[in-house]
Amino acid sequence: MNKTRFFTIQLMFFFGIFGNILFGQDLCPPRFLETDFSSETVNLYWETPDTADYGDVLLFECFENCNLSSSYFNIDHNNSIGGSGGWFRFSDGDPVTCGDGMIPCVDGIEEGFSAVAVWCSTGTTIDSRMYTDLIDLVGYSTAHIQFTETYVWPEFANDSNMVEVSNDGGETWETVHVSDPLQVMEDYWYNIVDISAYAGQEIHIAFRYFDATGNGEGWFVDDVKVWGGNGAEINACENLNEYEIYVDGNSVGVTTEEYYSVEGLTNGTEYCFEVRARYSDYLSDPCSQKCATPMGAFVIDPQEINFDQTLMAGEYHEQTFQIINFDTIDFNYSFLGQSVSTMEANQDLLADDFNNGMVNFQDTSSINRWRIGDSISASSEWLPFESASDGGTFAYVNDDAIGDGNGITNATLISNEVDITGAETIFLLFDLFYPQPRGGCTGLGNYQQFAEDASISYSTDSGVSWEVIDNSFTTGFYWTSFMYNLTPHLSGETSLKIKFNYNDCGGNWAFGIGVNNVAIKQGDMLSWLTISPYNGKVVASDTVDITVGIYAPYDGFNSSEEVYIYGGPYIINLPVGVGVSLALDDKEKNYPDTYRLYNNYPNPFNPETKIDFTIANRTNVSILIYNILGQKVATLLNNQMNQGNYTIKWKGVTDSGQELPSGTYFCEMKTPGYKEIKKLVLVR
Repeated sequence: MNKTRFFTIQLMFFFGIFGNILFGQDLCPPRFLETDFSSETVNLYWETPDTADYGDVLLFECFENCNLSSSYFNIDHNNSIGGSGGWFRFSDGDPVTCGDGMIPCVDGIEEGFSAVAVWCSTGTTIDSRMYTDLIDLVGYSTAHIQFTETYVWPEFANDSNMVEVSNDGGETWETVHVSDPLQVMEDYWYNIVDISAYAGQEIHIAFRYFDATGNGEGWFVDDVKVWGGNGAEINACENLNEYEIYVDGNSVGVTTEEYYSVEGLTNGTEYCFEVRARYSDYLSDPCSQKCATPMGAFVIDPQEINFDQTLMAGEYHEQTFQIINFDTIDFNYSFLGQSVSTMEANQDLLADDFNNGMVNFQDTSSINRWRIGDSISASSEWLPFESASDGGTFAYVNDDAIGDGNGITNATLISNEVDITGAETIFLLFDLFYPQPRGGCTGLGNYQQFAEDASISYSTDSGVSWEVIDNSFTTGFYWTSFMYNLTPHLSGETSLKIKFNYNDCGGNWAFGIGVNNVAIKQGDMLSWLTISPYNGKVVASDTVDITVGIYAPYDGFNSSEEVYIYGGPYIINLPVGVGVSLALDDKEKNYPDTYRLYNNYPNPFNPETKIDFTIANRTNVSILIYNILGQKVATLLNNQMNQGNYTIKWKGVTDSGQELPSGTYFCEMKTPGYKEIKKLVLVR
């Protein structure tokens, strides 16, 4: 499949010598300082000073302006069948503005634009030259070409590319350098090509991209420099001895390498770094400053979710936080807490894991596109499905496998109808695989021919009309678990259907979608917190947005919960509160000024759990346990209590000592002016 691929290079390290030219006794500074960080440490990387000097610079092009990049050289496309590919042109013939991710023109500038050549369509040929205006080497006895290069998708290369010289106005070309994509790969190569054989002549220099069969590699070329000289290379700087490292203006160490780790820093504090080169007895000017903040490898922002005001019955509010992975490896993440644990255990009104086909769903598309399969049978070259969480089958649409020119995909998967009362809390849970790497139908850019859309909707009138729940999700190439509180949409309604829709924007050759483990669940009076997505993956050096939803089951609702986020070896505590203080150490004060029932711990529990509570003034207090039917099963406290902090233990038994079965229970604390309920999960 000939998919257009990304043209942004993620630049991590630089190789070789680049930059501006300095002469004589100039003290050349280091260049292109980069940083990465871990807990209490910032790592510094930089490039050596530019010492190369082969004479006079007759041409230097670093493609400073992306929009003008294609105009800096001349372009000839030869043997182009169908007008596809080559320099600054996509395989479908559309223009490419520039390449990105290469060496910046000047130290301290972030953008590093370049020239870029792209493969042609499968089964076609492109022979494309990007060449200079006339370069006058008359009067010089030596000449050199300097340039940097890298590739994307080098493993798809069918041919090598070339650097050529013409001394007859472009009538004929001679190869002076061969660039092998399988040798350069995705590294950054710095090249010096000796073309002294052409000294004393007028020449053109060309970068020739050749793809004989199509669907090959992408070639990036940058920092093209042509020298004319009359001798060997000269070191433009003095002899380099070492580098000196500065943090916030203070010297902290020296090294002879082009990297240095600054340790013992404070996480969350920004530091600014510079590097100077030491020549003999004095220092160069510093390189451009870089600032960085050391952080733990797995963090969240913000570190608590707080809804300040108590809520009225039926109110629903959301806040978003981010999981941030600063590590160099991907992490699966998941949430553990009372709400998440009990949500998955709540009663199913409808459930389908697709391991037995479509039991509770139907493909209602005009052309049936939904299929059932596992990760092997469902996958194709550009849509490789992960295994489902249960290792079984799932529902999917593979638009990549359907291919180009095979009609429009507008695939709908609709659930059976569910009867509801309109008074209970209703939740939708499902696993989704939806990479959408080229964006949606209304997006802009060079990849619209591969765009796609998906949405989740609900209907309360047997499918006559539909309202969108969400159409903004995307998961990357891995399964992600989502959770939605539908209760705010369903007041007074008596039926419910769910629809998953996927479309390829009117016939694009797109990717596809997978759906699994769909459940419509009935909650209870304490099902107030949703977290979505609640299982997934955060890749290295990336973030995931998580939505926390709060639904008030009664007037004056306030509550709190401790949610634990697991990411690889890391565990983070996220306090969530509604109308309460999140200072969980309040219960340790000698004289509390509020009434408060805290979440029990552990939860779920077996055989025993602890329940903390605080009393603001001497008063009558009762703490009772109810089962899911609302029947009282245990009285933990019914007495007059003084102001203070207290802990009660409960072993999951009735007042008579009889063990209760596994399940969900409710702990109610009541005073004449205060009432709060918490959910407990007993696991035998």
